[in-house]
Amino acid sequence: INAEYGGLLKNPLLTPTVSMVMCHTLLNESLDKNKSKQPPRVKEIKKADIYEIPEAPKREGVKPKTMKTSNNHLLHQFSLQILSTLLKRGVVTSHEHADLLDPFVNSLTVCLASPDVKTQVLSVRCFSQLFEQSVLLPQLCENVNQLTQFSFNVLRNNTRSTNSGHMLELIFSSFKILTVILREYKDFSLS
Repeated sequence: INAEYGGLLKNPLLTPTVSMVMCHTLLNESLDKNKSKQPPRVKEIKKADIYEIPEAPKREGVKPKTMKTSNNHLLHQFSLQILSTLLKRGVVTSHEHADLLDPFVNSLTVCLASPDVKTQVLSVRCFSQLFEQSVLLPQLCENVNQLTQFSFNVLRNNTRSTNSGHMLELIFSSFKILTVILREYKDFSLS
């Protein structure tokens, strides 16, 4: 996945606007798939005919359940990595692309509740890069309390144990986002 999003970002034909629309579409489609539920299928019952040859015996045992949404976290991570890289490189700024960045804030807050830790880490990274922009987005100011509550919950629940990998990265990112909020967002006060 890293090579694919790196190649997409190097493509000169993809303007920042096109890449932002692609990223937002991927993120929202996969988030909508998680929310929608399909009605259960009704099995047809066939009457046994005495003149028909019985079916061959089937494999017995419990089959694992497969879902269409089992790999959505990869789509989340892919789109969040693209957004994070665009923000980090300065290709997209809140001053020039505020109307494109503002809809991302709600999707990023939904990604904070993801069961996948890497998705949470990328979402917090995007939030910290959005706070470091010169102009604060209106949606970002509305979701500050949710973000700080998430960060404090991560720090309270996970700093005591010995963590490694993505969980350790989430703890460091939570520290970073709290410091960025306190430094950049003047209207916020700890209570």
